Amino acid sequence: MTTLTKWWIALSQREQVMLAALGGLLMVLVLTYGVFIPLTNWHHSTKTTLASAEADAYLIAEAVREAGQLAAAAAERPGIRDVPLRQALGETTNVKGIAISRIQPDPSGGLTVWIDTVSPPVFFTWLEELYRGYGIQATRVSLQRDDTSDTVRAQLLLTGREQ
Repeated sequence: MTTLTKWWIALSQREQVMLAALGGLLMVLVLTYGVFIPLTNWHHSTKTTLASAEADAYLIAEAVREAGQLAAAAAERPGIRDVPLRQALGETTNVKGIAISRIQPDPSGGLTVWIDTVSPPVFFTWLEELYRGYGIQATRVSLQRDDTSDTVRAQLLLTGREQ
């Protein structure tokens, strides 16, 4: 017989029952705090992670759908003409009847353009045509109103195409 068995037999029945109950209680505590609670916490965190991943997947699917719609819309729109900046200026100002008084290259690669007199509606539709048709945008614009007529004087920096 081992020492532990001799010790157990030497105990009274009441002590054996108390130690067995204490051992059972200890077993319940170990199972509760060592197995059950960690498993339920893991299950809860997994559900939270899954919900977050589902929300992210939904956002990504929406972004992909929107990107597809934008690509389809871009395919339907006429393409941007790939011409030099000076050529685009010449083509569009001739059509709109805008007289450019001075053009100067800018160190940033754009062109600084001066227009002495132009009506605001013509000026703004011209800028929109430059952007939509040629990809050229005005990065700096200075307008001065002429009080004697309904025109403006403009100085602008155009960028977007090589000269």
